Amino acid sequence: MSLIKLYVENPDKYTAYQMARPDYSKAVDNVLEFAKDFVDSQERKNVVVTDFCCGPGETSRRFADKIGGLHRAILIDKNPRFLNMAKNARIKASSVLTFCEDTLKVAVKKEADIVFAIFAYHHLSDDKKASFIHKLQGAIKENGILVVAEIYLPKAEIAKYYTYLYNSISESDKSSGLKEFLDETAQSSTEEFKVTKDFADRQFLAGHFKMVREEKIWPLDNSLGNDAGTYVQVFVSTKI
Repeated sequence: MSLIKLYVENPDKYTAYQMARPDYSKAVDNVLEFAKDFVDSQERKNVVVTDFCCGPGETSRRFADKIGGLHRAILIDKNPRFLNMAKNARIKASSVLTFCEDTLKVAVKKEADIVFAIFAYHHLSDDKKASFIHKLQGAIKENGILVVAEIYLPKAEIAKYYTYLYNSISESDKSSGLKEFLDETAQSSTEEFKVTKDFADRQFLAGHFKMVREEKIWPLDNSLGNDAGTYVQVFVSTKI
């Protein structure tokens, strides 16, 4: 089953493959901790989260559980099967809104205390990335934050990254089809548009975002270079 067909037709299997990855699973854990630190430090009440490319809604669900509930969760994904899973995820929130739309076309209010963009940026072609950042900017209210999990790689290192990634997964987690899934992800020219960290950092800066926290998640041995790999970053809006 092709990468895009798997994403559309079997979201459970797609999610299982992703969560078997140390880069993906550890990044999501850090996203939750970074976002929680923000809420704790600000003593926020009635938190609103907007989750771009939310998938099955697990990030928002786990975050709501971690902080004791949300005022509102706004979930955006173009895959109706993922959104149906998200609707049934029992997210602890006073209200849950779902939008089955392209991230560049969805109309969202500037109301989020926290915006999640978890492995979303690299699914936009390079000519659309700035528009995506503009859309993220339009969802964050004053003093809110953007939490990004992303893979930054030079084009020449993409195949090496995924080979190294597969070899780092424990044998017990190497389910049938996982290698083919990662190989196709590495080779995709229609769904995957990786860029270097420098490229992304400059785009977020140009989009009126200031980075206030950052951690490299995987790999930690710098085998692909100091700035190549998976990162979690927290941004604040500088747009007045």
